[in-house]
Amino acid sequence: MSKENKNQAVALVIILITVALCVFAYRCYFVVDFDKKMIFPDLDGTTVVCEENLDCRCEAGGTNCGVNPIYDCAYCDLDTNTCSHNGTDNDGDGWWVCTDARQPDCDDRDPAGFSVHPGADETANLLDDNCDSVIDEGVFAAVSSPAAVGKGSCTDCGWSGPVAVHTSPNISVVWESDEDVSVKRLRTAEIAFPATPQSTDQYIYVGPTGTSTYNMSDPFLATRGTNLAAAWIDHLGGKKLQFALYEMNPGAPALGCATWPGTQTVGPPLVCSAYPITWPANPATPYVAARPSAAEYAVAFVGETASVEDVFLARFSASTGNLTSSDGGDFIALGATSGASITDRPTVADAFGGYVVGWVENGSAIKLVYWNKSSAYDSTKVVTYQPAEFADFRDPVLVASQSDPGQDLAYLVFAARQGTDSQPEVYAVSIRLSTLLPESDPGTVFGPVLRISESRDRLSADVSAVWYDNAIGIAWSDRRSGRRIYFRRIADLEDGSGMLASDEIDLSESDTEFQGQNPSVVALASDTHYAIIWSDGTDMFIRQVEAD
Repeated sequence: MSKENKNQAVALVIILITVALCVFAYRCYFVVDFDKKMIFPDLDGTTVVCEENLDCRCEAGGTNCGVNPIYDCAYCDLDTNTCSHNGTDNDGDGWWVCTDARQPDCDDRDPAGFSVHPGADETANLLDDNCDSVIDEGVFAAVSSPAAVGKGSCTDCGWSGPVAVHTSPNISVVWESDEDVSVKRLRTAEIAFPATPQSTDQYIYVGPTGTSTYNMSDPFLATRGTNLAAAWIDHLGGKKLQFALYEMNPGAPALGCATWPGTQTVGPPLVCSAYPITWPANPATPYVAARPSAAEYAVAFVGETASVEDVFLARFSASTGNLTSSDGGDFIALGATSGASITDRPTVADAFGGYVVGWVENGSAIKLVYWNKSSAYDSTKVVTYQPAEFADFRDPVLVASQSDPGQDLAYLVFAARQGTDSQPEVYAVSIRLSTLLPESDPGTVFGPVLRISESRDRLSADVSAVWYDNAIGIAWSDRRSGRRIYFRRIADLEDGSGMLASDEIDLSESDTEFQGQNPSVVALASDTHYAIIWSDGTDMFIRQVEAD
């Protein structure tokens, strides 16, 4: 290669390096249309446009158009050689909403959006304060350590299946107490913080006097704010559904029998008469629902008629415990698919002037039905929820707003396996009850499916959820490291889309301690403060989650 060629090659390399450095350092490029562009004069006078996050200057006068023009919509007006803004800053926080594709400020309302902009501190307000498309991240944390709940006089009992509700100022809980090989009883307690049971030695039901074996299971608890309602299955002498009311106090509960008709005693033991032969056989897994100040409690349960399994709904007076007529009878058969197996506890929520009920059939789909109490029940209105690529459904929970009885929105929280996942994760989806009909377009009924857990194929299940004010708290167990309890919060958006509203919080202390199952989450009169109770099969634990 001649010397001249070498010099040309060197010059070419220098040019390429210079161009590369310019592209890397300034990210500039030639333009044709200068309208509302940030411009930068090149050394040779060629006009170029700089990327919007540069400290650029107008061509002639060198006027600075802002260090971060992407946030204030700044551009060089070539007609006047001045900087202008092509957007609005209604809330005056210095972060603009641009008329082009840029929208750095995700809330420009005045004055509500003043503290909402990129870089703002995130707070527990159900807003995306820092405009990163995530709500309230980094705000919630578990408080102290899991606290073991004392066992009272039954120190050797195994505890399982706790269900808790908030009965201000305490937490009421009911659970199965495994007291012997042939003795399983139900106990109730009022728990005051810091997790000190006021009464751990009260039985809800001990069985008929003179019997030596008791076998009760599947308790569920609900409150309308002034008393408690418990439902469970009594296996003594054949399976029976039992329902009872009791008061919120640390002493012996004042229980009442359901009206098939019974003999009532105040405080334990409670003795009720035989389960009606006209009721479904082999009842199982009851779920109780009520909203604050409601006149009744609803119980959904699995049973059989003519040896065919179905889901049933019964209603009980919240003041007397007596049965309330449901569509002209004591109960309603909801119309599960003939021959299908109901594989999990059904769920029910009091919402929109009626009840929405859900259950899992054969693990392959969730069935949902809404019944307006002012009309006759119609089993042809049962809807199949089976989104594409989902399978292995389990643990459905329905929740509805407790503060807005007329709202036609409910949320379904469930575990399922999606796509190539080898194990279920926890998901949530909103349901528009006014359109929950088989003939409706699913897009008008169900919102986007929101993934809650991140267990990475480690089996998330045992779902519990509570809706308070504008947020839904969700707890579950998974096996990503041992068997742990997790919590997460989602926000209820008016359009029914839902949005994650906290980080995923591990409530367990270590891989060997506080291994949990069957968590129950309660909102402590706030959508920023929760308590979660769970069992490891031997002991019961409680831990709080709240905003920092």
